[in-house]
Amino acid sequence: QYDRFLFLGLFVLSLIILICYASSWYGGYTVPAVCEMCFAIVFFCVFMMDLDKQFTAISWVWSDLIRAFTGTLVYLITSLVCVISGAGDGALIAGGVSSLVSCLLDDEVSAQSERNSWTKTPTTECDGSSNPPLPKFRQNSSSPVRADQVQWPH
Repeated sequence: QYDRFLFLGLFVLSLIILICYASSWYGGYTVPAVCEMCFAIVFFCVFMMDLDKQFTAISWVWSDLIRAFTGTLVYLITSLVCVISGAGDGALIAGGVSSLVSCLLDDEVSAQSERNSWTKTPTTECDGSSNPPLPKFRQNSSSPVRADQVQWPH
């Protein structure tokens, strides 16, 4: 089962980052936090209401991967700029460090999504392998096999 509450953690962390950036001297860094928070809310609602199983035309794994990649890239750039240039502004540095932590959580959410998208192929009970069982033939030793004599396993 997909761990849906990682999106909730991502939302809370984005809210903390938003508060840190909003309380700093430079308020222009709030946009990535707001965007990431909105994406986290959308994906949280989609996976909590199992809409990913109803709307199969959308590849939710790829959508989440693209969301995680862009969010990580924007947060990484923003956090490095904030940590490097935030001398004397504690809220800006705290927001930058929280953004770095959010990059790690974003990658974990994406990896969890990718792991749960893999499905195993069903195996048969005959010999423990994934090969289907061979048909059994009813035939006399003197006559060739006809199509109606083949008994396929059920």
